[in-house]
Amino acid sequence: MTLIKEGNVEAARANFQHLNEPNETCLGQSQHRPKGRGIGNDNADDLFESILNSEAMKTDLVEHLEDTAIFIPGIRRDKVSDMTTNIIRQNLIRYTQQQCELLGIPLTAGVPSGFFWDSGRMSWQQEHTAMLVFKNKKILLVPKAVVSYVKEFDASRYHRHHALVFLQEDHLRRNTKLVQVRYNKKDGSIRRRFVTKKDLIREELPDERELLANFTTKYPAIFADFRKRAAAKVEALPNSEFKEIDVNQLIDHLISKLRAIKEGNKEAGSYHSLMTGILEFIFYPNLINPVKEREIDDGRKRIDISF
Repeated sequence: MTLIKEGNVEAARANFQHLNEPNETCLGQSQHRPKGRGIGNDNADDLFESILNSEAMKTDLVEHLEDTAIFIPGIRRDKVSDMTTNIIRQNLIRYTQQQCELLGIPLTAGVPSGFFWDSGRMSWQQEHTAMLVFKNKKILLVPKAVVSYVKEFDASRYHRHHALVFLQEDHLRRNTKLVQVRYNKKDGSIRRRFVTKKDLIREELPDERELLANFTTKYPAIFADFRKRAAAKVEALPNSEFKEIDVNQLIDHLISKLRAIKEGNKEAGSYHSLMTGILEFIFYPNLINPVKEREIDDGRKRIDISF
């Protein structure tokens, strides 16, 4: 966005080329081969032109990456997820390396990382590093606590439940021609004044991204309230989304494992590993990303378990 505002459109276009669909996280909806809902080379140019010419771009409406899903035609949650994964790929690689070390899963050395965004250099970079490879396919682990369906942050919800509701109240306040009145049959008194969303969609605010951007420029507080409410409803995926777990059976298993560990240095490693699992089980999603024996003070000290 900064490059576009500076008139350096081609450099901005080059940045956009590295936001294609990543398959390493396996977070797509395909059960077999990827169906390609992300930003591929074939539609990257079209999407870039959509951003370049959008009302939101001209008016500085897009302050966060996910705002593009509200205001830019052609961008929805799946593409925002793809863009995010590409940008934070190096972080996900580091997380995968940590978790594989924690769980004793072997890594393959010298694997091309794929492009990630280097915020220090403000450019796309790639490296050769140790990665998790299974059946010749690179795998990136993702902390489940940062994965969410985010159903609330949606252009249609913003349009119908925030923008149109505001306009209903505004038309009632100003008593415009869109206000309808229902009367009591007995005495002819006013029973109810109302404005329908159907009339507002037809007369003032259809469900179109450009018009929604214009509305938000005029009434920015409405979008700020929508963003705040949506953020409050975002929740990490619960364990039940991944696998049916008998919690009582798991608790009994952890207790028996804990009781079986003998005192002494010999089983300190087993104790650390078990406590890592127990603590994450109890405190998820407030404690995530466990690291065993994290070094501090230039390696002079270690913390047994950190989250």
